[in-house]
Amino acid sequence: VDETATAMISEGTIGPMIVVGIDHVGGNGRAREYLPYPDKYLTPPELAPNGALYASFLESDVIPFIEDRYPVRTDKSGRTLGGSSYGALVALHVAVTSPELFGQLLLESPSFYVDDNRVLRDVERIGLEVDRVYLGAGTNEIGVESCGNHDSYLEVVRGALDLSHVLVVQDFPVDSILVNITPCANHSPAAWARRLPAALSFLYSE
Repeated sequence: VDETATAMISEGTIGPMIVVGIDHVGGNGRAREYLPYPDKYLTPPELAPNGALYASFLESDVIPFIEDRYPVRTDKSGRTLGGSSYGALVALHVAVTSPELFGQLLLESPSFYVDDNRVLRDVERIGLEVDRVYLGAGTNEIGVESCGNHDSYLEVVRGALDLSHVLVVQDFPVDSILVNITPCANHSPAAWARRLPAALSFLYSE
């Protein structure tokens, strides 16, 4: 992220920004930290996750810490929240439940399927008040050797497309959504890195 953002800022493709990387506990604890809803399909199942507290953590701890120390914009449109996999799920959940915090979303390989697509139902029920939404996914998220178009490989792609559809139905501006589906890309930081220039260009270019 730092290398891509630095290069694009130097080239003038995007303006200056500060990127804040928020660590997570790692391992099996990542699900407990990020999931806003129980996931009975995990092994072992995560039935008491803490992801519903993530918005409060960002609002009470992270955002004040950054604003006190760095010359950043303090308005909603000056802040973007992004994440991959479960991180994308909790980012969307934060945007839905705390619409005053972030103006843009960067959602990579999102795990929207948790609890029977509950986060998508939340978007349908509550709406989404952001300026732009970037969605990235690959057609080989599970990383099989032979990449095909079998439905079982495309759960993440369907989630990205379903969110896009929900937003369009709600009259969200079509030119404020970008769905970037890359053939045969898997569920990995390398795949997310290859899509990052497109994400940053969409979210931050005038």
